Amino acid sequence: MKAIVFESHAGHTKAYAQLLGEKLNLPVYSLQEARTHLAKGDEILFMGWMMAGILKGWKKAKRRYAAKAVCAVGMASHTEEAAGKIGKKNGCGDGPVFMIRGGLDMDKLKPLYRMMMEKLLSFLEKKQDRPADMQGLIDVARSKEDLPVTEEAVSHVIAYFEA
Repeated sequence: MKAIVFESHAGHTKAYAQLLGEKLNLPVYSLQEARTHLAKGDEILFMGWMMAGILKGWKKAKRRYAAKAVCAVGMASHTEEAAGKIGKKNGCGDGPVFMIRGGLDMDKLKPLYRMMMEKLLSFLEKKQDRPADMQGLIDVARSKEDLPVTEEAVSHVIAYFEA
């Protein structure tokens, strides 16, 4: 694998990409920077942020590079089932799909995305019997403090590549 390539919006994906780059001894490039550093077809680990189930930057990355694995950074916790759904919905192929819990900065969202997120949060907050992962999503979105970027959050990704 040649590099980690990422698409970040609020900075969480970039921070996780840099952490993984250090741990896996790989260079790290934004999707835009990668065009000048990597050749078409190079093997990469792609990391993108999630919005409404869509892995941002993935369509461009998969047309240009051979992704050996994909990391989706969003507000949901990592589960095999959820990662599988994201991989299937986004056409991530046969390689592994990992989820990493990121954060959300509502102030950095475009007005349309902010409106959509507010509607979703209002709906979830009114729901009586919401699952724990939905409460986690609400907590992340409503928190004014940034989630820390930790090695523990990416330990499953590191373990896969070190195996």
